[in-house]
Amino acid sequence: MALINRNSEENIYSRQLQLIENQVRGVDLSEIHGVSKYDLDEVLEQLPQLSESSKMKTQISENLQQLSNCLAVGFDLGNIKFNHVFDRLKVFVELYRLFGDFSQNIVAVGANGSGKTSLAELLQKLIDGAGVIVSAQRLLNVNNILTLRSLDNVTSALTHLQLTSVTTKIENYENALKLECPTLLEKMLAEHIKELQHYRKSGEKKETLAERTISLWNDLFPHRCFECMGTDFQISTLAGDTYPLISMSDGEKVVLYLIAQVLLAPKDGFVIIDEPEIYLHRSIVNKLWNKIENERDDCKFIYLTHDLNFACSRTNVTKVWIKRCIPDVTWEIEPIPDSELPEQLLLEVLGSREKILFCEGKKGSYDENIYGVLFPNFKIIPVGSCTEVIHYTKSLNRIESVTSKAYGIIDADFHSEERKLKLKGEGIYSIGVAEPENLFLDEDFLNLLAPKIMAPIDVIGEMKDAVIKAYSDGKVFQATRFVTTKINNIFEEANVEKGRDVDEIESKFQQFSDSVEIRKWYDERITEIEGIVSEKDYEMVLAKFNNKGLKKIAKDYFKITSFRDRALSLLRESTEAQKALLKHFPAELTDG
Repeated sequence: MALINRNSEENIYSRQLQLIENQVRGVDLSEIHGVSKYDLDEVLEQLPQLSESSKMKTQISENLQQLSNCLAVGFDLGNIKFNHVFDRLKVFVELYRLFGDFSQNIVAVGANGSGKTSLAELLQKLIDGAGVIVSAQRLLNVNNILTLRSLDNVTSALTHLQLTSVTTKIENYENALKLECPTLLEKMLAEHIKELQHYRKSGEKKETLAERTISLWNDLFPHRCFECMGTDFQISTLAGDTYPLISMSDGEKVVLYLIAQVLLAPKDGFVIIDEPEIYLHRSIVNKLWNKIENERDDCKFIYLTHDLNFACSRTNVTKVWIKRCIPDVTWEIEPIPDSELPEQLLLEVLGSREKILFCEGKKGSYDENIYGVLFPNFKIIPVGSCTEVIHYTKSLNRIESVTSKAYGIIDADFHSEERKLKLKGEGIYSIGVAEPENLFLDEDFLNLLAPKIMAPIDVIGEMKDAVIKAYSDGKVFQATRFVTTKINNIFEEANVEKGRDVDEIESKFQQFSDSVEIRKWYDERITEIEGIVSEKDYEMVLAKFNNKGLKKIAKDYFKITSFRDRALSLLRESTEAQKALLKHFPAELTDG
């Protein structure tokens, strides 16, 4: 079993591990100067400062001792068990290095299938009772407590459950799950009753775990009142009605279960939570865990999640991402890299196993829907403007630890051919039409759409003429927008040469300013538009004409109000329609 952190920096103890591994694997060490003996204890001494009570430190020591014993008796270095001991040692050491000696709470983000639950099981073995694991498998059995055991007996039962791995990977895991919630509640109730008895005798009052749980729960559900009545718990409403715990909503049960699990965790221990957000409404998740963390500030929390909103909500934590896992053999876990990308977007792309395609627009936009159909092998992520597509694509591709390559797709808009070529070299491509909705006006596509909406084919020719005329009528506006966009792009990418004094700076800026030829660019664009119109080059009109109103022309001629929706429906169901539109995209995307 091994854990790999490809970005971890080399240091003394990692070198010691490498030397040990060389010997374990039977590597010839004769050329390594100054190494005649491998003091295994030195590895432990070089670890970051560890708490003396750390169960993981004990585990590391035990594994080092096993290695030392094996070497001392001439153990067969190729033996599978021996190699397994060494691999486990590497897991312990790498976790300490990766998690920064657990100086902060930890959030580990991983997609489904990345090995989060397997990692939770490993961590449970490592802490060996110095904490609890809150499984993603939750069977919230909150029946009324009919028989109350003594505090000692129920404490022993709870300790046994806390040491039990409650995942689907163990036999009869359902039995352990069924016992969790009743045992937690029984423990709190037994402790509460004992404390009340002590209060009656001595007059000394101490807040019980049950009372702390009730206070936390009631703060999260102000329209309900959770209370302890004699030898059981119940819920009451604002109207005065009461009901037993079994009648609680799923969300109310989950909150009770999580509070109880954490409050009853061992002191100064670890709390490992697999999918902390599951079964909870988004509005309550952050508030719940903030309160729980405050209640148990003696513990270290390790969250294993695929929920990006939850991961981003945690502050002052160490954040890592689980790249992949070969179950029970290898995990690849790395720190969240520094990036100019927004954290939630970064976490989203880190967890993806697909190629990334950034596009313009918002979530649910027609841009995203169109690209989602045309490029099923890409993860489509709309990020707003053209500028953001360019920025995010470059930023993601600069992160060495990300294996997925990022691409960008932008509207043709008014970008010059020179700028398009430059962006292409950075993995950012423009579509062959001015904007995505122009794709639906492609003639081949319209020939497929017309029969579907019972429109005569000759309407297509009439509509094409109307689009060309609209382009001609709007040529002044189109030309001025082209010039404005070109100026903005030049200023955005400008890098005026440095000057030795203010006069030289002024001269350099004047040279740059003189390169902006507004009248020339305008006249050239007008001439180009007039040429396209005179030749009735419909394809070039679609490539150059930026006008959201073109869909209205299509609606009027096809006499259909839902033109875009019907077009998108055809695109989804027809491979022929997809081929008709894919010709407007570069081979770098269509061949992928």
